[in-house]
Amino acid sequence: MSVDAFKGNSPSLEQDPQFAKIRSTFDDPSDMAGFLDFGIFVELLKGQMKNLALLGGDEPEGRSSQEQWEDTLAKMSGIKTFTFSSQLKPVMKFNSRLLLDPGKLHPEYASLYTCPSQINKTINFVPKEVLGYQWSNCFELGYYWKEIKKEIKNAFLQYNSNLKY
Repeated sequence: MSVDAFKGNSPSLEQDPQFAKIRSTFDDPSDMAGFLDFGIFVELLKGQMKNLALLGGDEPEGRSSQEQWEDTLAKMSGIKTFTFSSQLKPVMKFNSRLLLDPGKLHPEYASLYTCPSQINKTINFVPKEVLGYQWSNCFELGYYWKEIKKEIKNAFLQYNSNLKY
């Protein structure tokens, strides 16, 4: 009911082609399921950022909050929807999916989203007592190392800009 009130006169999710495409992948039965249309979500975020920019306020030296948000939103380009479903019994299970437009993905992130699937050869090494396990064949150490160095540099610059001499 709350979703219907938010959407107003928009068609229901049952009539949404993106939702219909992904609905068949949900766990059956699902204890919980979710669907996020990134196009609508990003537009809402852009509206909120414009409202915050109109409020004004002091910006730190360097890039404005608006510029940082625009960069963040650009990195989400090509993501159409995010969906999830879960089962709580007999074993907790959580599935999530991204529906992508590969031609619109941000070049820096495209390889993370489009790497080819592989058989997980490590699952048999995980002890039975483990409470959680995550695996990915898309781990690119060089990319993450570059990002870590960038974050450290930004934190250092931010720290130095806050020092009063």
